[in-house]
Amino acid sequence: VFRGVNLDLSNQYTQGKTFIWWGFSSCTTSIEVLENKQFLGKTGEKTLFTIECDSGKDISRHSYYQSEKEVLLLAARQFIVVGCLQPAPGLHMIQLKETRPPITLLQSATNQSAQIKPTSNSYQSNHSTISTPTISTNPITTNQISTQSYIKL
Repeated sequence: VFRGVNLDLSNQYTQGKTFIWWGFSSCTTSIEVLENKQFLGKTGEKTLFTIECDSGKDISRHSYYQSEKEVLLLAARQFIVVGCLQPAPGLHMIQLKETRPPITLLQSATNQSAQIKPTSNSYQSNHSTISTPTISTNPITTNQISTQSYIKL
């Protein structure tokens, strides 16, 4: 998939660097879409990411702009910079590959180990009681992630 940014981010993504994208990322399967001025456009500094990923979800059928062929990369995913290239002045290309982190950074909502417990936030209707679920997990702090990333599992 491809992602375009109207900035030069090449100094933040050097070859061999491993990093985590904590937010969701909107990407496309069609490189032509990136010519649109709201993505890369044709002028100014820009960075084009080519991303080999396992966690991308095709949401094009649910998108208002179906022609953008949108793929959503899930949050808290780890990548490694495979290569970097500057094919023209102002254009930087960065090749990424999704990798598996040594620890789970974000549990899947369908993960069996996450326990859903009803809370006291219950609503009464004429026929049934609706409870608001609370997901109970063990959150990991940023410091713990930094410490654990240096531990070989």
